[in-house]
Amino acid sequence: MAPHLLLILCVIGLSFSTEPKEWIDGGTAVVTASKTTYGNSVRLEIEAILPVSAVVVWKVDSVVIEANARELGAGTSRRTADGRTLFTLDTKMSDRMEYFVVVVDDFAATYEIDVSGKDRKTFYNDPMTCQASFSNSIEQNTVEAFFRCNPELKPEDFWYMFTGMVGSRENIFAEFISLDSEANPYVNVSYEHSKIARSTISITKETRDLFGNFLFLFSSLTVPMDGLIEQVTYRITHDISENKIPGEFRFMENPPLSDLLEGEPLSIICEAIGRNPPTIQIQKNNRPFPKSEVTSSVQSVSTSWSTTIASFSHALEQIKGKYSCVANDIDGNLRSSKLIEVKLRPRFRPDLSAVIENKATKKHVLVVVEGAKGVSVVCSGNSWPTEGVEVSTDRASLSEWNERLEVNFKWMTPNGDDNLFQYTPIVSCTAVDKHGETTVEKAL
Repeated sequence: MAPHLLLILCVIGLSFSTEPKEWIDGGTAVVTASKTTYGNSVRLEIEAILPVSAVVVWKVDSVVIEANARELGAGTSRRTADGRTLFTLDTKMSDRMEYFVVVVDDFAATYEIDVSGKDRKTFYNDPMTCQASFSNSIEQNTVEAFFRCNPELKPEDFWYMFTGMVGSRENIFAEFISLDSEANPYVNVSYEHSKIARSTISITKETRDLFGNFLFLFSSLTVPMDGLIEQVTYRITHDISENKIPGEFRFMENPPLSDLLEGEPLSIICEAIGRNPPTIQIQKNNRPFPKSEVTSSVQSVSTSWSTTIASFSHALEQIKGKYSCVANDIDGNLRSSKLIEVKLRPRFRPDLSAVIENKATKKHVLVVVEGAKGVSVVCSGNSWPTEGVEVSTDRASLSEWNERLEVNFKWMTPNGDDNLFQYTPIVSCTAVDKHGETTVEKAL
């Protein structure tokens, strides 16, 4: 998570005269994109031109799916002489965006697909390709990032750049820091919106001192697209450390996993950034776990990044445990990331829970929770009576493992009672199922 004191000072439009000398080409272009609905299921098809070395994945919610993971609905076929490959994904109808991601060394392209839209097939007769470059030529503490595309970018169109840093303090873990959110006295970013997208990042000595000799620049360009694909984002990473120690790397500090229900898909993501970082292995409870338990496995090593992803089609009881990312450094020493704990337990649905009625003498609260079959919930709150509460429940099956429980709490209060609950509906609820329990305390 990016600390607030390290976010960006300002964004201004300026013009510079330096031009990059070397361009990095991702070599990726989408030719067609289609969506077909079958009841509650959706098939996505992407035909793309890309190099043989490309790593291709789909991202559905928080689950990363390798392009040939049949058990998770993905498939690849028909590679032609000109490099065209057809990728398919069978998924569920959703209001969320889904992503098609192509990675070539340190260059990545992410295509954002609107699954909730109407069925269609889009032909990109003049498919977009982009290149990226960096320049340190202005002065020692200034870096420029560039993107150029074919078809050429138009200054009047709604495309934009994004800038961030990946740094490490105290030689432990690396963290991503957005440079486009809030002001700070350490870094200044300016952008030029022309045929070549350009950002200029001025880095002070205080910033370099804060992160020592481990600092990388993250730059991206997002361009709207027509048809099924709403937009594409190109991103690239550049080592801006003053002293570059060969083989040095850090594990990325990832956020904790969200609560899982039994049977839901799951991805454990391990990432390291550095200078030719090593291949990462995933351990469970400090021991290697059988690859036979993994539905989809992705492993990628580039100049700056090393990524290993283990995805499971169903989070079952045997998957619970404490996972870690491990890799050998340049001296052969085994290094490990922070633990990633996988646990199954019920979860509350605040988007479905509500205060239905909150009159002076009549109260009605709806609490919704999802969990293993047989899940129960108990609630209390400020000015919530200890007796006289009418409780009714309604259960609906979600899968062979789980159900949704809706609990209605109703009670009457005496006339004239200045009930604090009328103004501050704070409720504490505990849900329990066979896997564990979850407690929330919040205003509904």
